[in-house]
Amino acid sequence: GRDGDGEGEGDSRSHRPTDKECVLFVVDARAPMHVPRVDAEGQPTSETPFTDALSCVVACMNERILKSDTDLIGLVLYGTAKAKTPEGIMPFPHTYVMIAPDLPSATEIRELQAVRDERRFDEFGQIDDASSSDFSNVLWLVLLLFSGCAAAKGARKRLFLITNDPKPCGSSEEVRARVLGRCSDLRNGGVELQPFFVSNSPSHTDELRAAVDWHLILQVRPVDADAEDDDLDPAGVSVASCICDSERALFKRMQRTQHRKRSYGSVELSISDSHVLSLKMVTLVKPFVKPSATKLHAATNEPLTRERTVLCKVHGSVLQESDIFKAWEFGGSMVYFEPYELKHLKSDIGEDGLRLLGFKPAERLKPYHNLRA
Repeated sequence: GRDGDGEGEGDSRSHRPTDKECVLFVVDARAPMHVPRVDAEGQPTSETPFTDALSCVVACMNERILKSDTDLIGLVLYGTAKAKTPEGIMPFPHTYVMIAPDLPSATEIRELQAVRDERRFDEFGQIDDASSSDFSNVLWLVLLLFSGCAAAKGARKRLFLITNDPKPCGSSEEVRARVLGRCSDLRNGGVELQPFFVSNSPSHTDELRAAVDWHLILQVRPVDADAEDDDLDPAGVSVASCICDSERALFKRMQRTQHRKRSYGSVELSISDSHVLSLKMVTLVKPFVKPSATKLHAATNEPLTRERTVLCKVHGSVLQESDIFKAWEFGGSMVYFEPYELKHLKSDIGEDGLRLLGFKPAERLKPYHNLRA
């Protein structure tokens, strides 16, 4: 048949998870995030939860540049006095898109470092009254940014939320209903919510652990603080594990959260016709691939585009896609294949997965077979 590499190989790789990620940092910029941290002796320090959050964003952007040339990074501030959104997206009150989802660049990192080090927070401002900021608008803006970014198509979408507010919905049941509805929309859109709660004191930590709003948003049952250890709901630990009491703890948890999973795919192991187990394949070693080079025009510094033309070796004429066939020499002659035949060769060999055929005798095992990987 004709050259069907793209179609056939696409089917064989469909079980592999995508390596591309689109991470959107959403940072609370309201007044409580600018309160200086307190050290072990009870003295205020020069760092605030907001500056710690910006430091972590800068570190993650640097790490993404080194590890991947396809990942997208964005930064949204909420609780700001000013509003700013990319062109084509309607502005929401008290939300400021500092970096739209795109490939991280050195220019954006330097600009963000300057904002943090020089305390240039007047560029977006802050609000003191938490009730004037609707958290559902923040989630709505996140959904619009993900859906409006063409480069994020097919990528794993992740939302990293950094805040110290135990009551994002306030005391309004109407706002809570809207927030839960937006969270459902995010889940339906394939967006993963990863919260990071910044704590300033032990009492603040207890307040975050018992926050009802976050348990509803994360879909876990609140933990009764007065219950015995045996009565604690294991799902409730999800909120407690998101609390960070220092910049180091915040960065370490963010580093663990954004670490790429080693999952390569999943298959089914058939023990018998009635017993099937699901297995997940992981990669122990992942090679580092050098990023592809982008060729630029020497005069204009614009990216160059390439076109490939296939010529006939005998006549020198241009060959179209319909003129190219795949064939295999068999019995002294060439056997030609159609694209649908190539597809069936890979899909009709048998069912996907592994099937247990039997066991070898124990004496056939080698000593190294008993060692763990």
